Amino acid sequence: MERNYPTDAGWTDSETGREAAQDIDATTLRGKCLTLLREKAMTPDECAQALGIHWQSIRPRFTELKLLGVIEDTGERRRNDTGKRAKVWRLKRPTFTLEFSS
Repeated sequence: MERNYPTDAGWTDSETGREAAQDIDATTLRGKCLTLLREKAMTPDECAQALGIHWQSIRPRFTELKLLGVIEDTGERRRNDTGKRAKVWRLKRPTFTLEFSS
């Protein structure tokens, strides 16, 4: 089955990775992340904790959302559970261009 990253979950060059990616409903997980991001900016690990899902399932969804142009880096950093600094993401605000005819 042909898959398109970042719309579909991606995998590296392995049979098990491909099988795992096919089992992931990336659209549903991205939607859950977006629902939380509507409330406040957060790190992927904070999102995973709020959803009760392992961070390994959520971090790639944030990468996909970034590649899709839906979220942006706030410039803020917070420590995750391992003590490493993590980017804080927010929904990207739509930009409108108004054109007036004369």
